[in-house]
Amino acid sequence: MAEITFGTLTGVRSPASTLASGDGPMRLLILGDFSSRRRTAADIAEVRPQLVDRDNLDDVIAKHAIVLDNLVADEGIPPVSAAIGSLADFHPDALYERLEIFASLRQLRRRLTNPNTFADAAAEVRAWGQAAASGGAASPSQQPKSSSDVPEQRPEYSTEGLFDLTLGATGQRHAADEATSWRDLIRDLAAPYALASTKAEEAQLTAVVDRAAGETMRAILRHNRFRRAELAWRGVEFLTRRLETDESLKLFVLDAPLAAIADDVTAPGDLSKSTLYRRLVDETVHTPGGKPWGAILLLGRFDATSHDADVLGRLAKIAQAAGAPIIAGAHDHLAGSESLRAQRDPDDWTWTPVATSAAAWRDLRKLPEAAYVGLALPRLLLRLPYGTRSNPTERFAFEELPEELTDAATRHERLAWGPAAVACGYLLAAAFGASGRNMQLGDVLDIEELPLFVDRIDDEPVAIPCGESLLIDRAAEKLMSLGLMPLVSYRDTDRVRLAGFRSIRGLQERLAGPWAR
Repeated sequence: MAEITFGTLTGVRSPASTLASGDGPMRLLILGDFSSRRRTAADIAEVRPQLVDRDNLDDVIAKHAIVLDNLVADEGIPPVSAAIGSLADFHPDALYERLEIFASLRQLRRRLTNPNTFADAAAEVRAWGQAAASGGAASPSQQPKSSSDVPEQRPEYSTEGLFDLTLGATGQRHAADEATSWRDLIRDLAAPYALASTKAEEAQLTAVVDRAAGETMRAILRHNRFRRAELAWRGVEFLTRRLETDESLKLFVLDAPLAAIADDVTAPGDLSKSTLYRRLVDETVHTPGGKPWGAILLLGRFDATSHDADVLGRLAKIAQAAGAPIIAGAHDHLAGSESLRAQRDPDDWTWTPVATSAAAWRDLRKLPEAAYVGLALPRLLLRLPYGTRSNPTERFAFEELPEELTDAATRHERLAWGPAAVACGYLLAAAFGASGRNMQLGDVLDIEELPLFVDRIDDEPVAIPCGESLLIDRAAEKLMSLGLMPLVSYRDTDRVRLAGFRSIRGLQERLAGPWAR
């Protein structure tokens, strides 16, 4: 493996301004995958930082023209895409009302709640079970007009049953011995009602329809691209909702995913030629009258690999030139742990990286510029899971964490864990809001009124820590000694506390920034 040099940055001049000098506002820049467009290093040159606050958040989201495609990849189901124009568009109620894949279920649900159409709708739901059990499809209750009768348009899902919704867009059916998981699902849901009396209660049949919709909705919510986009914008919303932005405190977003940033800064040549350098340095501290950044929040996590160490070392040099720290998330591996959630005691942290990766991280921590890098962990819960007991939906009954999902680790990963960097950004901005340009690191370390989810594990109520893991004191101290910034959760409360601002250099070295000069 080639020797890691962390890049070269020549001709660097010290930043000319500080928060204490009183020459400008505190400006936080948030870097993340905000458009979900798989941006490359070249794309970063085409985007600009956008000012965001609680009043224009939805407008900024709309400007990113987010389209999340292929959200459900199951045999026989047409591609599912979701256009996102506001934060509300990530909500299951909005997806249920807007996405075509739910159209026939919406209609069927309404018919079940109407006394005049209940009988036919109930018969249709029962037919799902009969058809699935026999390997066939329910008889269509409604046939579309021929192409000569109506203008050509996108195919719509008919109300002939969930079979056509999930499997039948092509008009073909699989034989019984080729049944997919969706057919099995339909049979399991509807079979108990296949021979039921026409007097079966409305609530029972409506629940079948809602459970069918719920399977698809869960697949959408946990799709990687959907989750990245949702959590990125919920992280921004976390900041805009809690901070009083004005002329002295400003938030900006830049559509620059970590993968694209990594490609940008690892390209051949001097780091001063990178797009990120131009955005963070040339356009601010190297421009007369330019306004420097107070901190850069990178919505991504770094792992204990040589590649990540190399990228972070290059970012450290750019951050020092900008006079603003880069704060990002740390993978549990950097603590030597497979999972901080499962391993609260540092004596259990026995995971080790390969030798080359360990050496790369040791070299990274020795860089003087590493004082401008802060890595925080664990993650922060940004919203409650959707469900009757925690965050109910209105359009249909939906459980993001259904009772049949019993594996604790899987349930944990299905929660909306956001980057710890947003917590650090909030604390910096809150300290600035309280003390202005006289702020010091650590003036504000607590965050309250966070989403507190009480799950049921082994039939017992368990409050999930807002900061993902209920770290013991020795664990927090060990993380600090490693140059990491731990978010410490308080048991059974909606509160976390950052143990302190530290750089990855460790040795009790605080995070460098405009407050430190």
